[in-house]
Amino acid sequence: MAKQNPSLTPSSILRAKPGETVRRISDSVPRLHLVIQPSGTKALVSRLVVNGKKTDQTLARITSTDPKAVADILRQAREEHQKRLALTQEGKNPYRERQRPQVQPAAELTVREVFEAWFQHYRQVPSPKTRRLPTEKTVSQNRHRWDAYLAQDLADVPVKDVTRPMLVKILQGAATRAREESRQALSITQRMFQFAVDHGHRPDNPASSITTATIGTSLCEPRTRTLELPELVELWERVGKSKMDQSVACAIRMLILTAARRNEVAGMRWDEIDGDTWNIPAARMKSRQAHSFHLGGLAQGILDEMRPLTLHTGYVFAGRTGRAVPGDSISQAVRRFAKQHGIEDFRTHDLRRSVATGMAGLGVLPHVIERVLAHAPTNKLVATYQRHDYKEEIRAALKLWDKQFGDALLLAA
Repeated sequence: MAKQNPSLTPSSILRAKPGETVRRISDSVPRLHLVIQPSGTKALVSRLVVNGKKTDQTLARITSTDPKAVADILRQAREEHQKRLALTQEGKNPYRERQRPQVQPAAELTVREVFEAWFQHYRQVPSPKTRRLPTEKTVSQNRHRWDAYLAQDLADVPVKDVTRPMLVKILQGAATRAREESRQALSITQRMFQFAVDHGHRPDNPASSITTATIGTSLCEPRTRTLELPELVELWERVGKSKMDQSVACAIRMLILTAARRNEVAGMRWDEIDGDTWNIPAARMKSRQAHSFHLGGLAQGILDEMRPLTLHTGYVFAGRTGRAVPGDSISQAVRRFAKQHGIEDFRTHDLRRSVATGMAGLGVLPHVIERVLAHAPTNKLVATYQRHDYKEEIRAALKLWDKQFGDALLLAA
């Protein structure tokens, strides 16, 4: 009798370490494996035999460090694996079957059913534009947008009965609650109904001619608000003396020092820190490219302040629950702080613009500042042919900014 592999568990998955080559740990469920890349990326994978050939199909990425969340991912992966295994036994290719949404005849379909079919397709098929799958965060955000702004009015409506005026009214209502979210809800609506047209569930797309202007969310002029160096120093000092949550206050200070995005700082992990360098993996970057920041003396001081408080959580800026402080919590704190102290027209993202402007004033070249900000090159030709990583230039720019800001703090003391 063949020896059965021990079952994967949340704790064994979280404890598993990468090797010099790809590691594959088998589950007690046949042909289900935990695959660990040398980079540390983990995924639950089905190894199936399709048309006589072995093929790996990724079921789920392991990005959470919460045992409960990993247990849920493992349970769902086992269920999906069994479904795919059954399909191969019927001589079918599970990958192709996944791309065939299982929907009812058009006459019976509701918008909810079309959304679920489209959503399954959307999360499993690479985008034609980026050629990449959406991140788990983006998938979660789009699910929330459906639930929060569209489902209540649309879910139970027969898909054939949806009209353009109906959608305009719903989206205009969403715009009064959350401007940017309503723009994203419009995008979901357009893609969902195009999916319905492509699969023969209705003859036209009622959302195709709806624009952001139609629902009152046209793009405004780009923001230009910046804080001068004395204002940044004053903000630093006031934040430190405020009654703000310590993790949030320190996160705001880290934003001033690095010009990183709000969510990049909010999700900062202790295992991303390597001496005076902060290495953010590609999965956490908007550009989907790994990025490194130099952490000077002031940033090291923040780490020293947070280490005894949060090291055990894995997150540098952890909240009371032990999880990373949400980015929205930082923005809410900044809004309240700005109102209390009479700082006009100031938002969290303005810190990136302020630091970039400060670096330009120090003589840092524009293309280096763009790299500090981790902006993807807008010129595709440049992106294709210029492959220099600018790590040393980024490091030098951040060192220069750290010295400039540190000197300003000393003068203000």
